[in-house]
Amino acid sequence: MNRPAPQLLRTWLITPALHADRCEKAKSYGADVALADLEDSVAPADKATARAIAARFLHPAVGGGPVLGVRVNAPVTADGIRDLAAISGYPH
Repeated sequence: MNRPAPQLLRTWLITPALHADRCEKAKSYGADVALADLEDSVAPADKATARAIAARFLHPAVGGGPVLGVRVNAPVTADGIRDLAAISGYPH
């Protein structure tokens, strides 16, 4: 079976998931990977809102774009468990 050569992902852009406008712009800056951060860039009181924004962020742009992902809190914490529960329903 022939597999394509792995793509080098050299440029990563991480933006707070609380800012929907920044998340959408992150897709267009030319980075190889764009991540919405749910961890230390989001205050505890804002994490639920940030999870909802991150879900919308993961819809890829039409015509390609960077690899999209989410940076979650440590999975051994309550916020980490909530992050994992939330992302389990995100698009693949």
